[in-house]
Amino acid sequence: MPGVWETVQKDYENFEGMLGSLDAAVMTAVLEYQNNNNIEGPLTEFGVYKGRSAAILARFARKDEELHLVDVAAYLEKEKMAKIKPDFHFHQIDSALFIKKAFKGYKKSVFRFVHSDGSHTFDNVYKDLKVTEKILSPEGVFVIDDYFNPHYPQVPAALNWYLAKQRTSLRVFLLGSNKCYLCRAKNHSRMMRFALTQFRETMESYGFPVQMSKTDANPAFDCFSFRGINQDKLKDEFYGEHLYKGFYNPDKYDR
Repeated sequence: MPGVWETVQKDYENFEGMLGSLDAAVMTAVLEYQNNNNIEGPLTEFGVYKGRSAAILARFARKDEELHLVDVAAYLEKEKMAKIKPDFHFHQIDSALFIKKAFKGYKKSVFRFVHSDGSHTFDNVYKDLKVTEKILSPEGVFVIDDYFNPHYPQVPAALNWYLAKQRTSLRVFLLGSNKCYLCRAKNHSRMMRFALTQFRETMESYGFPVQMSKTDANPAFDCFSFRGINQDKLKDEFYGEHLYKGFYNPDKYDR
């Protein structure tokens, strides 16, 4: 019987797109953590293209959870998506209009997973942050794509500008590969513990060992980062552990 990662891998590889295996595995690890901890709520993706990363969300959406896929263009391979999540919702609108046009009547702060993978302009990322601020649940996770892509320097710029200028409850807890992961401030310590312990263990079980890094702790920006590694060449599971040992103590963070 195929495991979680094997099932998800088969799903997303059936769709055209640019999502790489390491990023797909990280998204899978976060969503598996949510499902295992009974974190519930609808899921959404801003910028769907043909559905490669959306297929991962679809696989983890429970039968009673809604999946909202948002894109200005109708490239989504709907028949393939329906085989994973038959009752998904597709909205051909700008993500900035999601609340006004597609989210009427919903209670705010209910979405447990939001993935931003749209046009990657400064304004687009900034607007997705504003939308997510309103819809993300207390235990939800917000993912921003192409954070480390040198062709899109405006992506991290928009995030850092938002965090510095807005009164926000969003906090970064994990960075790596090509994405940035945020949560609510009240859930930050718990997600930091997840990143340090379960995340690393889950990634290794998928066949993607990672090295964790944390070299500073500041209330303004406090997160773990990771990089994929070759298990055969692994020397340290934690970067600079002899220097930053205190940051790698799970007891510092909430369960």
